Amino acid sequence: MRCTLIEFDDEMVAVVCSSGHRRQKCWQCKGVGNRLCDFVLNRSNDGKPIRTCDRPICSRHSTKGETPDVDFCSEHSEIP
Repeated sequence: MRCTLIEFDDEMVAVVCSSGHRRQKCWQCKGVGNRLCDFVLNRSNDGKPIRTCDRPICSRHSTKGETPDVDFCSEHSEIP
């Protein structure tokens, strides 16, 4: 298991240990879900996104949003 020491300031330190990145499966085809759905589910009072769908999706089952770094799952790509 690999551990990393993260120093936030003079008084706060964290140790983060992980056995590696676990690949998520696409929710439709069970292939490698290398993207997450960026559809906003909840917004704060000032309009900032609080929570997104985050459903794992592969490149075949993702739909691009307004910008190249925004992806939607098939369920949320059809919502205006």
